[in-house]
Amino acid sequence: MESLPLGAKTTRAKSPNAPSYSLQECLEDTRKVFRIENQVATSRESIAEHIALAPQSGPFNRKLSSLRQYGLLEAIVKISGSAIFSSE
Repeated sequence: MESLPLGAKTTRAKSPNAPSYSLQECLEDTRKVFRIENQVATSRESIAEHIALAPQSGPFNRKLSSLRQYGLLEAIVKISGSAIFSSE
């Protein structure tokens, strides 16, 4: 094992971008939103309300990311920094 000089930074391999939540959990949340909103474009705040999470919280951001990674939600428009989503 080689020793590095003091203060030298090593680069780490990043883990792959993978969903934080299971597909089953994401499907259940998508159904909750779809039952209420149907196929109408929906705001982040509305989605957060339907799945009982705060819209600016870390858990909600991870949930939204998982839904998008599984292809269950799609960002379609951004208005003043607030994304509007549609379920497919």
